[in-house]
Amino acid sequence: MKHIIRGVGAAAALLAVTAGNAMAFGPFTNNEVCGGTMFQTCATLTTQYVDNLDGTSTLTIFIANTSTNGDTFTAFGIRDITATANSIDAGLTGWAFTDEVNSLGGDPDGANPKYSGFETNGITDGISNDGNTYQFSLTFATADLASLEFALHSQGGPNGCSTKLFIDGTDAEIDTVDPTCDPTTVVPEPITMTLLATGLAGMGGAGVIRRRKQA
Repeated sequence: MKHIIRGVGAAAALLAVTAGNAMAFGPFTNNEVCGGTMFQTCATLTTQYVDNLDGTSTLTIFIANTSTNGDTFTAFGIRDITATANSIDAGLTGWAFTDEVNSLGGDPDGANPKYSGFETNGITDGISNDGNTYQFSLTFATADLASLEFALHSQGGPNGCSTKLFIDGTDAEIDTVDPTCDPTTVVPEPITMTLLATGLAGMGGAGVIRRRKQA
């Protein structure tokens, strides 16, 4: 089932994550979080956490791509938990649960943690900025939600770059932007430059002719 998120409220603005900050994972209520290891990507998150009273808990994540860079989410997960899939949004194809998301194996502080979560085989089936929110659920041994770390992998950003977004409470994990992943600067082609120079020269010549006539 697809859900539409129409905006980010005032509470979300207060809890927003920028590229130079980090925070504990949730609880989120329609919060936009932004950051990235190579370029800035943005996601809107809502979470629901239910104690199943059997020693397990279920975390449901509602996620939307709100990035303006054209990138596509292809994987995300929760760090250092052993989980099973409870559900995957029926509006998505090509996604599957895995107890170890390979594309998330490594974060800015140099660790190589394990993430349980979801991934797809490529950009085609990824989550783009299409205005929809998608729902995923994980069931795992009861844990403190505020201590969990969420990680997201996005592909196809500026200059074809990929990035990872980590959300947790570790100040050491400060997102950095790689200059090579900035949006491409448009460079005029040689013929365009020639036409421009010719036009400027023509304008200058016309000015000289007018001045001579006035004299």
